[in-house]
Amino acid sequence: MLTNQHSDDDDNACTWYFINIVLDTTIGVVFEWFLVRMLEIFARAYEIDTLISGCYYTRKTLNYDDYNINYCIWAVQTLVWCMIASMMKVFVYIVMMGFTESLKNFGNYFLGPLSLYPRLELIVVMIVIPFILNCFQVNSF
Repeated sequence: MLTNQHSDDDDNACTWYFINIVLDTTIGVVFEWFLVRMLEIFARAYEIDTLISGCYYTRKTLNYDDYNINYCIWAVQTLVWCMIASMMKVFVYIVMMGFTESLKNFGNYFLGPLSLYPRLELIVVMIVIPFILNCFQVNSF
């Protein structure tokens, strides 16, 4: 049964999901971008072609119809990306734990007007907010 009242001590799941998506699509993306750029600078400095993001081909060519993908390079880069994304999640978790009260207050302030309408709050938090933030995220980088 859905309740229309949230106490001050209530850890509202919608609030924390909202905070998580906001942090993921803002500081999380910047954190990932920074790590990818640092890795690319390192890879270029030490001529480690396997780590240069997006270069999966066995031959250096500018022809886009040359699809000789080296799947080993692709797998290495995929693994590296998974590690970077995991590091970002840990970073966001640390931020959430370090600023719990401030983030909770921000989330409650932002979602406060919707607290009387839990289904609408759920739609806004699960669909509307991620859609908007992901649109900005895609257009930013």
